Amino acid sequence: MERKEIVKLNEESIQIALGNHYGRELGMISVPNVLMYSKDGGMYEADFITITKSGYLTEVEVKISISDFRADFEKQRYHDSPHVNSLYYALPKELYQKHKEEIDNSCDKVGAGIILIRSDSWWDGVVKKPKLRKVEPLTVYEKLDYARLGCMKWPKYYYRGMNSHG
Repeated sequence: MERKEIVKLNEESIQIALGNHYGRELGMISVPNVLMYSKDGGMYEADFITITKSGYLTEVEVKISISDFRADFEKQRYHDSPHVNSLYYALPKELYQKHKEEIDNSCDKVGAGIILIRSDSWWDGVVKKPKLRKVEPLTVYEKLDYARLGCMKWPKYYYRGMNSHG
């Protein structure tokens, strides 16, 4: 399969890579830019979510620079939705290689996993699995609500380039 070379990864190209892997390759519900409710009733935006076939929600925070990564740990609201079973950081592979020790240490402190994306905007793999949180699987209605959001969001990505990925 011919792959389009992307010189500089951005949030959208990483979201597309995640959508291709989780949604198209694994057949899981996958949605970019989802407003999540926190345990205290506050809200924050998840860069990407996916739902396992057993009904557990994984949140993926996309980071494209080391300053962006560091800033995430200073946020008042830290990925605390009661639906989130696990948290990953998705990063360009080159960023991870350059700052591996810092990224590993920071992710270890919060129990986050790490996903790497290649410079051609394709999935490279998981280098660290997250610590699972104690949450219940989503109900059928909660899964349908997230799937509905995905149906509204993915077409804009498709028409801006997702169809060039296969």
